[in-house]
Amino acid sequence: MTYILGSLPDEEKRLLTQANIFDRTTQLFLNGIIRPGQKVIEIGPGTGGASCIIAKLLAGQGTLTLLEKEHNYVDFLQQRLQINGIEKNNINILQKDFLQHQPTEEFDVLYGRAILHHIPQAFKAIEPYIKQMPSGGLVVFEEPIMSSTCAFPSSPAYQQLTKLYLRLAHCLDIDLLIGKKLATEFSKMGLKVIKHRWTQEALLTSTERNMLLGWLNAITPALLSNQIVEIEEVTKLHHQLQALVESNATILYIAFGQVVAQKV
Repeated sequence: MTYILGSLPDEEKRLLTQANIFDRTTQLFLNGIIRPGQKVIEIGPGTGGASCIIAKLLAGQGTLTLLEKEHNYVDFLQQRLQINGIEKNNINILQKDFLQHQPTEEFDVLYGRAILHHIPQAFKAIEPYIKQMPSGGLVVFEEPIMSSTCAFPSSPAYQQLTKLYLRLAHCLDIDLLIGKKLATEFSKMGLKVIKHRWTQEALLTSTERNMLLGWLNAITPALLSNQIVEIEEVTKLHHQLQALVESNATILYIAFGQVVAQKV
């Protein structure tokens, strides 16, 4: 798995802010999909925003298995569940790379949020889980659509940041447009798409808007090492984004696709 945002000290903080933004629409999306009694596997839960939503929807019934590769996020998940007052009797947190994990347990739902776009040949990577899933099981994913991020009024700086992200992703063979392709690819895999939508969330607070600077800082080493951009251009863009996030005259949006598909 190729994580293009690196491992800067502020990355955990940025991911938590990003998760809080996604949570606003994930809650609505998963209502009626996740139900008490289901057995759910979540891959790459990270800071655990969606994990908490799923756990609350399960209401202590069924099971939630979290497959997280990084040990620091395993600890973070434990703490976040506790802070949110969630009993962990039916929650199993495993420090495992889901790409190397061979699922043998029975489960009803495979879930992931903002994880597939980090993985080359992402749909092939989740095939072992889908094969293990019984008929009627649900495959539920939420993924970014980087080409549909936007600002109103239009922002050249935000557009430039998006273009750099996409160029870097192309170099690393990962797909930041995967949110657009979920329904089509799941259909090709023989799954029945039962819910599909694209959505945009506004960056409402100064902390959320500052994520733009965090994104640029995180990908700068990879941009430079892949000779996509010179440091002078990065510095110029940083100043432009700084002015953008400090301004209240522009509304910033991030976009992603959400799909529920059923094994038939």
